[in-house]
Amino acid sequence: MLKKKRIVWIVLLLFSGIVAFIYRQQVIYTIQAQLLKSLRGKASVSNRALVQDPSVAEHLIYTLKGMDRIWPHRVNSLRRFSYLYAGFAGFECDIQFDTASRKLLIGHEPADVAGVGVSSFTDYLNADPEHKLFWLDVRYLDSNNIGSFCDQLQRLDRQYDIRRRVVIESYDTASAVRIGELGYLSAFDGSRLWHADPVDRTAYVAAVDRLMPGKIKLLSLDAGRVGFLKESFPGRKLITWDIRFWDGMNRDLLLQYANDTSLLICLINVKSPGYR
Repeated sequence: MLKKKRIVWIVLLLFSGIVAFIYRQQVIYTIQAQLLKSLRGKASVSNRALVQDPSVAEHLIYTLKGMDRIWPHRVNSLRRFSYLYAGFAGFECDIQFDTASRKLLIGHEPADVAGVGVSSFTDYLNADPEHKLFWLDVRYLDSNNIGSFCDQLQRLDRQYDIRRRVVIESYDTASAVRIGELGYLSAFDGSRLWHADPVDRTAYVAAVDRLMPGKIKLLSLDAGRVGFLKESFPGRKLITWDIRFWDGMNRDLLLQYANDTSLLICLINVKSPGYR
């Protein structure tokens, strides 16, 4: 009898463990969503007060306040986008521009967009009835493809009215300038500044600062190094990301990001089905 009970308990534990593993993303997100909801009354900073360039003052990012300035990082599948859609004002996606198809493909690495059935940003726009905001981390833009990219961007704007609801991050200053000249909210990723030789960094920082906020609107860097941007570009507005899992569950840290007047957006690690 005892042996049978022990077997039953083992089976139940194994079954519970399997169920918990299968639904772990949903369970974690439920906990995280409740935490974010509980902080709304304590996050009061409004992006409306943080406008630096009147030419983009009508951008919808400046309507955000408090916890709506916290977005999920790497929403790189339609399944993940659909699952998280109701919970956030905006989403970060990795974009690779395919010059052959002239599509903005969703994917972090080249291998992610090499197969059949890859989603495009257009697919996201077609699955976006509330016209939410997007941070587009556009990889591999340079002088060879920026013209074609901007042409496609303009076509998407004419069809979906995206100019007021996308932030376009690039790693090349010339590309960021070109995007900014078209009236989009352009962001320059500061990784190259961070890695520059100290001898050259001062001149590099000065050159980028001269482009702000008229052409390059924002700067971006991960939360662990964003202090470098704050020190190098005092008063400039930034976007950042902290993708360490436990930081996305840290009440005090989330409130710190939501009330930081140097930031317009902070990305966090949000669990969900479809994460990749």
